[in-house]
Parts: sequence; structure tokens; C-alpha cells
Amino acid sequence: MDADDATAGRSDRRATMRFAGISNAVREILDRLKSWKWQVFAVCAVTFVAGPAVTAFEDARRYAGTAQSDWIPTNMWLKSAECARQEGVWLAICESDRFVPISEYSHGDDPGHALILGIWAMASDSTVTLVDVARLNAVLNIVGLVVLAGFIFALGAHVTSIVLLVLGPVAYLQWMGVSPHWGLIGAASLAMILPMTLIARKLGRLSPRSANACVAIGIIGLALAALLREPIGVMCLAVTLAVIGFKAVHRLQGGRRLRDLLVIAPLVLVASAAPTWAVLARDAWFEMEPAEHVTTHNFSHTLYIGLGAVPNTLGLEYEDEVARAAVEQVAPDVVSSSPEYYRILWTLYWSALADAPAEVMRIYLEKAKHILADDILDDAPPLAIVLIVAVAHFVVLTVLGLWRRIDFYQGALVEGAALVLIGLFIAQAILAHHSRMFAMPIGIALLVLLGVLLESCWRAAVALLAPLRTRQVSWRQQ
Repeated sequence: MDADDATAGRSDRRATMRFAGISNAVREILDRLKSWKWQVFAVCAVTFVAGPAVTAFEDARRYAGTAQSDWIPTNMWLKSAECARQEGVWLAICESDRFVPISEYSHGDDPGHALILGIWAMASDSTVTLVDVARLNAVLNIVGLVVLAGFIFALGAHVTSIVLLVLGPVAYLQWMGVSPHWGLIGAASLAMILPMTLIARKLGRLSPRSANACVAIGIIGLALAALLREPIGVMCLAVTLAVIGFKAVHRLQGGRRLRDLLVIAPLVLVASAAPTWAVLARDAWFEMEPAEHVTTHNFSHTLYIGLGAVPNTLGLEYEDEVARAAVEQVAPDVVSSSPEYYRILWTLYWSALADAPAEVMRIYLEKAKHILADDILDDAPPLAIVLIVAVAHFVVLTVLGLWRRIDFYQGALVEGAALVLIGLFIAQAILAHHSRMFAMPIGIALLVLLGVLLESCWRAAVALLAPLRTRQVSWRQQ
């Protein structure tokens, strides 16, 4: 029995040493890669993103020769860009010898695409076409993918970043179109950076120089998101202000200064008002016709027609004309998409909520079921399943303190940000419309969650193998 035990012990020792040897070899490779980590990131970005990006640019050629889009605001972007090319004025339509604000033709449309296309027309002195619109959406998504992946890489979540680069083109570039929705995945990606940066600074996951650079990128991302889609800008603003408020309270309790927060907070507010600044600058520099319509989205319109996104007893449908007809019944002479128009819609929405609260709640629950049953990405499980797994993963690792044990604090930050993004877009789906076209940015979060899950498993395996390496060293010393 003693001889058998000794043989078994030697066998276990050899097996343990083999596992430890493999672990050491992997660790040595990773240590060597650390000094070349950004070169590795660049190679991965080129390898996995460049090809799909070129394909997306080529696919945009299918709009060549097409003069008009089915999406009416897109046609206004083209007219505005031509006005910018000829007269140097942005967000305007040229009529004879006068400039008319684009909002008079494109009601309730965010100004981001029109502004960027106008700047491009002025810089290139070329006529903007639908091909350029499609390529703009592709560029926005490519930039959003690479910048977000680079930020996650800078945090030290290297596996998560590479997973995003490898699978990202599926979510970011598999769709192509000339409506604004196709570029909003990139806008949402850029909007994620600022609040994550502020938390990462507190956790010490970024050097002061890197943190300042990421704050600048995040503020630019917030401004761009606000220009492209007001709801996404509002999401970023709300989360960022919540983070700033939490940090301010925590510092005051510790008797520390708020100097950097007092600088960042006004910049955040200024960036979130980028659409207003663009319009004010235009009106200050050029003699414009008076505008009667609001330049950006208004939540009252979306909330009201959102009650018609599913069959209901209120007699509503998710159509702009439904809102216009409802307002005309109250005030026949009101100008559509004017401040007074949206004020009346607020009244109508709150009246519907007060008169039929049970029906409104049923509508919202029905839309919640639709969005939670959607898989968002074609090969992903239903969103409800993803949320159950991701929330359970986050809670278990947090309660058991495993983020610290596997040295993956940044994983908690990245996974938490992804869950917040999903929650915000679920709220948008419930209040507005549950269509995948509006919920596509959730695809970003799904890929990030997958990356965090894989990296946490990897780091857990490395942590479990650490004792084996210690045993190997001790046995060699014996």
C-alpha cells in the first residue's frame, strides 16, 4: 500500500508539474506580449475590422444613381449639403437669395448627419450623394467600434477588447442604409466612454494622462451622440451626471476637493447642448429666415405615438400623422413640430396616462415582452436570457469578491456599463418602439458581455493554476 501510495503521489506530482508547465509557458507568452500590447491591438484592429470596413464602403455603391431616399429627412440632408457647398452655410436650404433653416423641411430631425455632410461638402467641394450618406454611417460605426475597443483595451480588459474587435463587425457593419439609424451604433459606443472614464479614474485603472485624453474623447463622443440622436445624448448625459454627483458626494464626505469635477461638469453640459450651439452659430453668422420648427427630436411626440406601437384600445398608431391629427383636433392652426405643437402633445400624453392607466401599462408591458424576446443579434439568445446570465455573473462575482481575486476590477466596470446600456435601450423600447432598428446599439453590449464572461473565465483559470506553479517551484527546490 505504501509503494502504491508513493507511485500515485509521484504520478499526481508529474501531472501537476505538466499543468504548471503549460501555465508558465502561457504566462511567459503573455508577459512578452505586454510590452507589445498596443501593437497587438493595432494588428487585431486591422485584421478584423479593415476587411469589413472596405466591404461596407463598397456596398454603399448600391446607392449610386439613386437620387432620392425613402427616408425624407435624408433628402433634406443632401439639399442642405449642396447649400453648404455653394454658400458655405450649414443646416440650411438655399432658396433663391435666402437661407431657410433645415428644420423647416425636416421636422423633428436631429442635425448631426446634415451638419457632418455639410462640412464634408464644404471641405471637399463635391456634391454629396446617398453613397456618401451610407459611407458616413459606416464611418461612424467603424470609429465607434475601434475607439470603444481601444478604451476597453486601455483599461486592461484585453480579451474583452479583442472579442469586440473580432465579432464587432457583425453588429456594427452587417447593416447598411441611408437613414440615421444605421450610424447610431457608433454613436452609442462613443457615448459609453465618458461615464466609464470617470469611474475608471476613481479606480486608478487609467494613468492621469490617459484619463485626461479619455475624458476629452468622451466629451467629444457625447457632443456627437447628441447631434446624431438626442435620446442617446440624453442617456449619456444622465449617466455621466449621476457618476459626477456620486463622486462629488463621496469626495465631500471625505473632505476632498471637487476641482476637476467643477471643470468637467460644465463641459459635459456644453457638449450635451451641441445641437443648440450648432444652430446658434449658424444663426449668428448668417442671415436666416425665422424658424418655426424645433431642430431636434422631442420626447412628447415619441411618447405619444409610442402608445400606438402595439395594438391598443386608445386608437393610436406609431405614425407621425397620428400625432399631427391629434394636435389639430386641439389647435387646428398650430404649426407642426413647433414648440406649441410639442407642448400640446405633452398634454395629450399625460391625459392618456391619466384616463387609461391600465391600458397604458398593458401597452408598456407588451413592448417589454417584445424587446426581451428579441435576440438583437441573429446568433444571440433572447435578450431576457442574456440579461439573466449577465446579471447573475455580475452579482456572484461582486458578492463573492471574485473580481479582486482574479484581478479583474475593470471587468466589473465594463460589464456594469454594458448592463446599463441595455437597460436604457430597453426603457427606450418600452416608452417608444420595440423595433430592432431602434434597439440595435444593444448589440454592442451583447458583445462586451460575452468578452467579459470569457475573460473572467480565463483569469479565473490563471488564478486557479497559480498554486500549481508554487508547488512546482517548491518541488524543484526539494
